[in-house]
Amino acid sequence: MKSSLNDDEIVAGVYSFMGYDAVGLGDQEFINGIGFIKNNISGKIPLTSSNLEFSDKSIKVEKFRIFQMKNGIKVGVTGVNFATDFKYLMRNNTIKETDIIVDKAFDNLKKSLAELKGKCDLIVVLASLNQEGLVKLLDNVDGYDLVLAGNNGEEFRYARRIENKIYLQNGRDGEKIGKAVYEIKNDGRPQFVSYELIKINAKKIKRDAKIEKIIKDLEK
Repeated sequence: MKSSLNDDEIVAGVYSFMGYDAVGLGDQEFINGIGFIKNNISGKIPLTSSNLEFSDKSIKVEKFRIFQMKNGIKVGVTGVNFATDFKYLMRNNTIKETDIIVDKAFDNLKKSLAELKGKCDLIVVLASLNQEGLVKLLDNVDGYDLVLAGNNGEEFRYARRIENKIYLQNGRDGEKIGKAVYEIKNDGRPQFVSYELIKINAKKIKRDAKIEKIIKDLEK
């Protein structure tokens, strides 16, 4: 069950240099246990979930985040989880039932979306849900513009539009990055334009000297 701890330590070591505005939590963040999250992830990236929190309050998870882009557009981000996604980690003692509190998914999500309403030009939901949960989210919860979904391995080559919501899924293992493009209309509101699924080719990516040094130090 344990992943390569050294590899995960290296990934966690460069998190804070990657410029994340908000990061959703899924079961894969927990496969090295709560101690790994506390020592290697907490405080380095802005963890976000409307309905998940840790019993150890030193591990901070924000209900939602609001940030302003260079063009002045305000983006609100929240996340949502199902408690069932963590049950297998509890059964094999990777984490304890008392380590995390996963409250009612959509009730708490609706509260966060209500908080974001009127404060943001674009609202994003980071959804770590199974396929059934994603369908319920899209059918029964309103008040957001974009869903970035994970946790079920499927990837979308094209964006899906459900009424006025855009639904994207990039697949698993970080092999591909999704790029969603919005443009600012005359009324000042962002409007979805296009989506691209980009396969990562490490051989073509220019090496970053700062990141390379961090990796070398961690490998010692």
